[in-house]
Amino acid sequence: TGTTTCVCVPHADWIAKDRAGLTFCDAASAAFLVDLPWEKLDVTTFSCQKVLGGEASFGFLVLSPRAMERLAQYTPVWPIPRLMRLKQEGAILEDVFHVQVINTISLLVVEDFLNILTWVDQIGGVQALRRHTQANYRYMEEWLERQSDFTYFVSDPAVRAMTPVGLVPTCDAFTERSAEGQWQYLARITDSLAKERFALDVLGHRKSAPHLRFWTGPTVSSTDLICAIEGLSWVYTQKR
Repeated sequence: TGTTTCVCVPHADWIAKDRAGLTFCDAASAAFLVDLPWEKLDVTTFSCQKVLGGEASFGFLVLSPRAMERLAQYTPVWPIPRLMRLKQEGAILEDVFHVQVINTISLLVVEDFLNILTWVDQIGGVQALRRHTQANYRYMEEWLERQSDFTYFVSDPAVRAMTPVGLVPTCDAFTERSAEGQWQYLARITDSLAKERFALDVLGHRKSAPHLRFWTGPTVSSTDLICAIEGLSWVYTQKR
């Protein structure tokens, strides 16, 4: 899932089972929400700030047996920083994969993650996270069907992410502008959303094409999402 572009790779069928290389996956926006095809993934990384709303600096590295085999056989010619070393004197540092830390980490970060896992367990586990996200996404679908002022930023539903959801205005005042003009148009909308306390930080990623971006994940309550979208309709009417 790419949060900067609001897209999601729909499946892993294109990854060959008999591949010679390794498949690397940045799953920061998919972990705990998307069924990851672990049999096709060799090196997977994710942190806790996206789906779980936790600390971004606390992350995980998941290596497949194929990745571990490659790690044991290959030694790069360039130096590896000590904190990132998984081998020493040609041997895999097994202790790194058994809780031993190389450098002191923040225990507040660890406690934050434990609190998150407790919350997830209390609400019904990963399935509850998915149900909540699906409900938020359905609301966005139904809202888009009821009005014509906005449409999906990602037109192809096959690669459209369930979270975040990107929106773009349909009016000529937006579509006929240059990219910079579209960003300015959207900035006026987001400034008003923030001023009226409807929504904060919903302007799309600057390195993507102009759009608005609403997080619909499990850490966003449905009532807050509804308030933000209704606020968007009101602000758009005022600014148009």
